[in-house]
Amino acid sequence: MPLPFFNRLAFVLAVLAALGILAPPAARAQSDQIRRFVRLYDATRQNGQTTQTLVLELDPGGRALMTTTTFDAAQSVSRAPAAPVIEKGTWSVANQYAIVHFTRRANGVETKHDKYQPEDVALTFSLGFRCTLKLERDDANVFGKDGLRMKARGC
Repeated sequence: MPLPFFNRLAFVLAVLAALGILAPPAARAQSDQIRRFVRLYDATRQNGQTTQTLVLELDPGGRALMTTTTFDAAQSVSRAPAAPVIEKGTWSVANQYAIVHFTRRANGVETKHDKYQPEDVALTFSLGFRCTLKLERDDANVFGKDGLRMKARGC
């Protein structure tokens, strides 16, 4: 027995909505904004005798992970860098900005890490030319007056 027209129309609309074709323009725009930021970003910072390498991962599920590894210029080349600092949290999009909120931090210990400790660091980034993240706001003043610029991998 064929489905009445209304039931067929409802079925087609449900399928289109499930595929995201009928998503409201605001939701589609938000999704496009999120896709623009989802990547791995790298930065290198000099601070006196030390060099820091930072890797920031913004995933599509709203999770953020930053790994900071410090190298001491006084160390010999054969010595390994200090264990990395790992920060975890979330991120979201607000207009043209990515708001990253780190809530947990652990210091690396050899190949493992110690227990995560709570932290409260909010960073606001803008996405600039050639996939560059620019730190616009640093609530905890983690990166000081020089700020932070990160380059997306594969861009």
